[in-house]
Amino acid sequence: MAELKNINLSLTTLGKVIQLLAKGSAFVPFRDSNLTRLLQDSFSGGTKTILIATVSPSKSNVEETTSTLKFADRAKNVMQKVKRSEVDVNEDAAVSRLQREIAFLREVLMMKQKGTVNEISNKVIKLQEENERLK
Repeated sequence: MAELKNINLSLTTLGKVIQLLAKGSAFVPFRDSNLTRLLQDSFSGGTKTILIATVSPSKSNVEETTSTLKFADRAKNVMQKVKRSEVDVNEDAAVSRLQREIAFLREVLMMKQKGTVNEISNKVIKLQEENERLK
């Protein structure tokens, strides 16, 4: 009985999520159930989602069939704005600059570990002199 209650709660929450997504609501309660939390990526616009609605021709299942068709109709109205994954040129340049700086610092650390601190000091002095000369 508790399992059926949890299933119904998850399906109700899924219905609410579908309804809010179809309306274009800013807040969608994906965390309200495990089912919606699992399906969150499918509804977020990064994937192509297909919904299969299974219905019955039996007269005894008319209520469930109607409910399923209404749910499928709401789900059909969910439109997501797909964002293209692009790398910003400024961010790419910053990453390259930081990678060069990391490589330089690793080299300095290796020299320091080898005990060539004097060489580092001399290099820094030469670079400062060259910098002044170029200015």
